[in-house]
Amino acid sequence: MRIAAILLFAVLNLAASAAHALQPPGDSHEQYERWLTRSEAERPDLSTDALLDWSHLEVKAWWQPQPAPYALILHGSQPPNTPHDARYLGMGDDVHALLYSMGFHVVELLHRGYGESEGARAEARASLRSTDDDSYIRALLRERANDIRPVLRWLDSSPRVKNGGILIGHSAGGLTALYASNDPAARSVKAVVSLEGGLGSGPLKLGVMEQGSLDTFLRMSKTPKPTFIVHAPNDAIVSYTLGEAIATQQAAVGNSVFISPDLPRDTGKLSKGVEGYYYAQEPHTLVIGKGIKTWKDALYSFLTQPQIGLE
Repeated sequence: MRIAAILLFAVLNLAASAAHALQPPGDSHEQYERWLTRSEAERPDLSTDALLDWSHLEVKAWWQPQPAPYALILHGSQPPNTPHDARYLGMGDDVHALLYSMGFHVVELLHRGYGESEGARAEARASLRSTDDDSYIRALLRERANDIRPVLRWLDSSPRVKNGGILIGHSAGGLTALYASNDPAARSVKAVVSLEGGLGSGPLKLGVMEQGSLDTFLRMSKTPKPTFIVHAPNDAIVSYTLGEAIATQQAAVGNSVFISPDLPRDTGKLSKGVEGYYYAQEPHTLVIGKGIKTWKDALYSFLTQPQIGLE
């Protein structure tokens, strides 16, 4: 009887392990169909870690039906006081659908000043504290990390989360993901995904790739975590020089993949995403829309490496 009970326990554990394995993403139709099965988003009551700032953060979590790793999505940046659609900054639903279809809990953070998140934007705070591009980059990333820290602690405390998770960001969100992965609160982060990561504009000279700024970008983005970096050569928003330099730096660290998709550039047209959100036909935004097909399978192969430990 004892042997039978042990065997039953072993079989149940094996079945549970198999249920938590990541799945190949399939095509965009399959991703959308899986995304439609999601439950209503949970909205935790979280506030920023910024000093003397108790601003509430808009965070949404779409849970898988069983314990699984998380994918925390980080959006891009806009200059201070520039209104922008929060759903675009949250990357529409195409990236969400991809990650959910792969088996991740999908978690979306909107930084202070975006969507329903309270407080002044990190861009505004960084501008007040900066005298040049280098100090702006440092201040911006530190401010953004203050918003990420409480979300990571909340995820680490959840019994729904199994085997940690990943940080994935677009544009400034990709740069932020690389930076934040070094934070002590990111101990459960197993890998970082940067999509067109960097900064293309700011209150100072950003957009002109000077050596000083490049050195600061590299210093702030270096991480020992496995990295998956996507940067289109003809991105007109964030310099390919920056994406390539970050990828080269991470390759020297080890376990890094760099994808340079050939994406069309036609700023006069719009591309429709899986749930009706529109993207400009420009590589910087296409990479999180129709351009997902150029890197999704490589991402699955990267994240299912045994040494990363998500399964």
